[in-house]
Amino acid sequence: MKEKIKLIIFLLLLTIKVQAQTAAPAGIFTINGKTFNAIIDTITYPSDGRRMSPNTMYITLVNGEETNLVYANVAIAAGNVVTRECLMSVFDYNIEEQKTDFVRFFNIMRSVFSASRIIDIMNYDNEGIKYVSFYIDPSGVVKDLTISISENTLITPLEIELLYTRMLTQMSFSTFPVGCSGAVRFFKSARVRTQRELYTDPYYFGNGPVWDNR
Repeated sequence: MKEKIKLIIFLLLLTIKVQAQTAAPAGIFTINGKTFNAIIDTITYPSDGRRMSPNTMYITLVNGEETNLVYANVAIAAGNVVTRECLMSVFDYNIEEQKTDFVRFFNIMRSVFSASRIIDIMNYDNEGIKYVSFYIDPSGVVKDLTISISENTLITPLEIELLYTRMLTQMSFSTFPVGCSGAVRFFKSARVRTQRELYTDPYYFGNGPVWDNR
């Protein structure tokens, strides 16, 4: 009887482990009480209409603050007129020129993905996390975000949920729009680029000659 119980417990733990290692699926999935929607952007060749692989999968929180009308909100938020100064400060932002934001972002990345895990992911699809788009307010507070990954990836729903939660609660932007009203919402994006070097290149820690004049 005891051996049977041990076997049941072993199989249960094995099932949980397999589920935790299963790659994030397209469509709706729920993890740790959060429901996400993963939508594949199907890119086709103009000549024959075939799918281009790998495609990008955009993952958003279901019923989160981000909606399909988010881009329009930049211009019409709460009936406010958005100044040219506000829009230019949004469009001119580049996280690779903002050391504090840059290091904060990649510290969060490292808190979710270990060095060995990053290598596994990159060896499989050479993409991993492509970029993260943040939906923020004028004070730099993150209100919501979209995580973009390769369609064929090893990244799991658990890792997506953890990355989403930590970016939402720990990420902020030290440089925020000029002349924007409190009701405005807009995007700032962070492209991850070569994650393979996340633990080895001083650049991702905010060090080295690239940052000398920034």
